[in-house]
Amino acid sequence: MGTRGEVTREKIIRASRRLLRHQGYSKTSIEEICKESGVKRGNLYFYFKSKEELAVAAIDDSTSRHIPFFFSLMEDEQDPLRRIELMLEGILGFYRARGGNASCLFGNMAQEMGDSNAALAEAADRFFRAWAEMLRNLFEEAKAAGKLKEETDSDALAHLVIGCIEGAILIHKASRDPETFQKTGRALKQVLAGLST
Repeated sequence: MGTRGEVTREKIIRASRRLLRHQGYSKTSIEEICKESGVKRGNLYFYFKSKEELAVAAIDDSTSRHIPFFFSLMEDEQDPLRRIELMLEGILGFYRARGGNASCLFGNMAQEMGDSNAALAEAADRFFRAWAEMLRNLFEEAKAAGKLKEETDSDALAHLVIGCIEGAILIHKASRDPETFQKTGRALKQVLAGLST
């Protein structure tokens, strides 16, 4: 249990994460964040000087939660390729389970604000870089264990995986087709199978 100030700050960030993920940056107002969090406007500005600063904090907070979550999806597995498969299954399953609410805060912020707000773009990029590094390391482990072809470009493959998952989220938003995530999962498994030794 944190201090009263830490609890208040967490309430603000949690409300911001939810609203930003579903509504985007432009449509989310400080008033809505205050209402959602139960924190008065003056108190909110005690913790965050601006909406931008709060949005960056919300994105960074989400990064600090997502990366450990990704690791938790594969913690009991030793085989590096199977670990990657478990992570992909877990991530795609996570979004599939959210149905019509499937949405990625990082992708949303990059799409909406990437060309107009450097601070928000950089915050989203920090997540994607952390995720790419995680995947790259896993692919390198698989190569070292002789499970993946030596010529495999781990960095390029990491970016392909991220692009496929983020693309599936976008396609699902437009189509509402629950099969979108399963199809993406099957395609990624086929890619990995083609690169395995």
